[in-house]
Amino acid sequence: MAEKPAHFDIIIIGGGTAGLKAALDCTKRKLKVAMIDPGMLGGTCLNTGCIPSKAMLHASHLYKQLHSLDQFGISVENPKVDFPKLMRRVQGMVDYGQQHIKFSIKNSYLTIFKEKACFEGKTTVRAGKELLASENILLCTGSRNRALPIKGLENTRYYTNENMMLMKTLPKSVILIGGGYISMEYATFFNELGSKVTVVESMPQILGMLDEDVADGYMEICVKGGITVRTSAKVIEAREKGSHKEVVVEEQNTKKVETFQAEEIVVAVGRVANTETLNLEAAGINIAPHGGIVVNEFMQTSNPRVFAVGDVTGEAMFAHSATREAHIALANMLDNKKLKANNALVPWVAFTDPPISGIGASEKEAKEKKLPYSVWKANFARAGRTRIMEESSGFAKLIVNRKTNRIEGAVLVGTRSDDLIHEIAAIMNSASPTLETLQKTIHVHPTVSEVFEALREVS
Repeated sequence: MAEKPAHFDIIIIGGGTAGLKAALDCTKRKLKVAMIDPGMLGGTCLNTGCIPSKAMLHASHLYKQLHSLDQFGISVENPKVDFPKLMRRVQGMVDYGQQHIKFSIKNSYLTIFKEKACFEGKTTVRAGKELLASENILLCTGSRNRALPIKGLENTRYYTNENMMLMKTLPKSVILIGGGYISMEYATFFNELGSKVTVVESMPQILGMLDEDVADGYMEICVKGGITVRTSAKVIEAREKGSHKEVVVEEQNTKKVETFQAEEIVVAVGRVANTETLNLEAAGINIAPHGGIVVNEFMQTSNPRVFAVGDVTGEAMFAHSATREAHIALANMLDNKKLKANNALVPWVAFTDPPISGIGASEKEAKEKKLPYSVWKANFARAGRTRIMEESSGFAKLIVNRKTNRIEGAVLVGTRSDDLIHEIAAIMNSASPTLETLQKTIHVHPTVSEVFEALREVS
């Protein structure tokens, strides 16, 4: 006799940022919801990603500022880092989020299965020993750290975002393997606290999503701030050496081999979608070459009853985009709407020092699309507020369509750019997404936003 599945109005696989939001929104509709996740609810963002890393960076930014107060006529004698206390506060932020989740999920419409999920058919999912069925399934299983086949790494103690909270003492020196935004945020954290920091990146530049001129400009700031950066450098071996670790690096162009030594190693070389245990073939769900689930503009997979959002699609891997995509998916799935997701309008931020933010097309992408574009730039030093703050490094870069005057993309490197990018995002989402709209906007003096008043066409 065939096993009879338990029926739900919707099955949500994954209890991270998007999954939790979707589940709670569905319970407000009084829908019978099954949420399947074997791990800590809140996902990467709350437990090992956005929240802890930004709490760490806030502390390191404050410590760095303490050492620059003398130029403002303020003396602070001998500030010190209590690293265990710093990390306890960070853990406290995570714990607070977990308490909030525990309160939120006490809901009679929500059943949580702390198991791995596995499709057994187009509308059936196995959660441990339980077989569940629904005509509406939402996939939001997130992503995990990419593994690198480095000789000796498995026998060498190293840190990632997943075990960073286990670090008990501030290392005097750190080697970061990878030059993406996660790695550069950790580089910022340790550098600001006084550690000697070395970043090793296999590609020709750090922060590969940036245009070369932007990446080069930021790298100059890094080097000036004391961070050592090696690009086009492949890590070929890692090993323990007494109380230290060693990383053996091969320069890609010259094949010269160099050995770096540090107290600790941090690995952050990108992330991959969590799909391998889902048995997607049984549900008729296609996977893209990059490993993410293929979705259309409505967030629908090749199985019309299954939608996928967030990191598992391998596209815009940000908590804020996952949340918006979940909203779009639910509207389309449950209300027969035809809302469209637009990754070109998802802003992003690297919370480095200074922060880097962006939205839309880069210059490289504009070239690939053969857009008739012009480049507009302005140095942050042109805004008087940045000189008042003694934070005048960086610049703004806009990509503008020559024919329509439409803003196609922007990247900001400079103080408070994490907030400033929303002005560009608002304009790009408006009925008049043009450079003229930005130029007509009056910016308060003296604020950092006046950098937009200084934009000039450079090519």
